[in-house]
Amino acid sequence: MKHRLFHSIALILAAFSAACTQTPPEAYLTPEFEEVTIDDNDSGGISFVCRMSSMSQLKEYGLDYTDDFLSEEPEWTRVHGIKTGSSQFEVILEHLDPCTTYCYRLFIGNGRNVKQSAQNYFTTPE
Repeated sequence: MKHRLFHSIALILAAFSAACTQTPPEAYLTPEFEEVTIDDNDSGGISFVCRMSSMSQLKEYGLDYTDDFLSEEPEWTRVHGIKTGSSQFEVILEHLDPCTTYCYRLFIGNGRNVKQSAQNYFTTPE
């Protein structure tokens, strides 16, 4: 009886030990924003093309923008981008007010967390 009890406890401890020593999931490698190109597009909007170091683990990407950047709590509008290559995405903003300065920040996410770029500015043409 003692031998059977000892054997059962040993099996339970072995199973617990195996569960606690599993290899952790692969670490998320945060891609870096490398270059952003801003151009007027043919339909009167503004096109942002963002080149990344890698997009393999990204589930969302795009841009937040506001023209209310001087207030304490600006209201940001989020626009999701479209993947246009293995390492870049594009965001097109349309129906913006002419001759207006906007603040924007790029974002990327992996489904667990979101990283944002520094804030930058652009002014729409007349």
